[in-house]
Amino acid sequence: MLGRVMNCLEQVFVHDGQGHPLYFQTFNGHADLGKNALRMMDKISEYLRNTTINQFTVNRILIMDAAGNGVKTLRELSDSGYYFITMLDSNQFNERKVKSVSGEKRYDYGDAHLVDCTVELEDSNDKGYIFETRAVQVSWDNGRTSILITSVPEALFPTDNVVKSYFDRWPAQELDFKDVKGGVNLHRVVGYGKKLVDNKKVLEKIELLQGQINELERELEAPLNEIRGIEKDLQSRISEERIYREKSTVVKGERKLSKLDAEILKRIQKEINSLKRKIKKIEKGHETPFRSLKKKKAELARIIDKKKIYRVDVELDQIMTCSRISFANICAYLLDECFGGEKMTLQRLFETIFDLRGKVKVENGQRNVFIERNPKQKDIMRKLGLAFSVINRMGIEDIKECVYNFELV
Repeated sequence: MLGRVMNCLEQVFVHDGQGHPLYFQTFNGHADLGKNALRMMDKISEYLRNTTINQFTVNRILIMDAAGNGVKTLRELSDSGYYFITMLDSNQFNERKVKSVSGEKRYDYGDAHLVDCTVELEDSNDKGYIFETRAVQVSWDNGRTSILITSVPEALFPTDNVVKSYFDRWPAQELDFKDVKGGVNLHRVVGYGKKLVDNKKVLEKIELLQGQINELERELEAPLNEIRGIEKDLQSRISEERIYREKSTVVKGERKLSKLDAEILKRIQKEINSLKRKIKKIEKGHETPFRSLKKKKAELARIIDKKKIYRVDVELDQIMTCSRISFANICAYLLDECFGGEKMTLQRLFETIFDLRGKVKVENGQRNVFIERNPKQKDIMRKLGLAFSVINRMGIEDIKECVYNFELV
């Protein structure tokens, strides 16, 4: 609805192979996934190429769950230079849509048989358009069946790799991202404002309508000039009529006026009706263009005050989410570099380490942080002591150039 802010936001994250978020953007809830996801991938690819000293290659295979398998989105991905792998819902697959079926083979990484084929899908947004793509039928030994579709040619990506890439995304990436999302509340929108911007669609429509109206008025120049002359006479008669209406009084629904004035009023009303009939006669001689002109003028009057619209301002949400992502990535770095690759959820990290009590003492240009041990978790405390040794060797400084020194007490 024009001029209305809808309270719906969509956050789209790009994360690495370990589920660490690298880049994100916030969109309104009706944003096009295909277009926006591709723009994000282009941005991060360009950034990585420009900031990496050594030769860098960005893998261009987007693995999406079934929520992103709309044919419109798949068509945009196919035309973009990016490959995709996703799964079809059961109601999207029909044996009649399958062709070019290969021989059945055993899945190298699991208990299933695989069949490579081609499937035809119809675009619900473009009636009659057929989208053809490669598909892999996965018949699991437990009786279940999965249908994966991909734009990666078999010569580049064998059937087994297609299936493995899709089903590995959960334990290898999405499970870690789920932990990050829950740990720092990425799924919570902190709020947003609104800003007044030009309503481009309405401005374009106004410009179009004004052009069409001008064109129709040029086409109807002669009859319009004739009507304008009649309307001047009509306005004069209406003014005269008002004089006699004001002189009259209405009693029990009847107008009371002197006989002479009543005759004059009746004559004026006849002239008014005659002039109106003349206008209608002129319009009837050009019925179609006049009808179109009235319709377009009415539409222009309806939207002329809607040149501005409120848009969601997502800057606040992006600032807060960026801080959360940075914190989550610091935690991941801490576990990887300081705890020797220890596997731990953010929630457990908070409970076992970040909730420990401590004291800070600054002396001789050094900020000493004394953390109290938890005697009930000796193994964690031992690992924390080793982690502190690694952190202390980094020589981390605060804004006053005081070096941090962590110690368990």
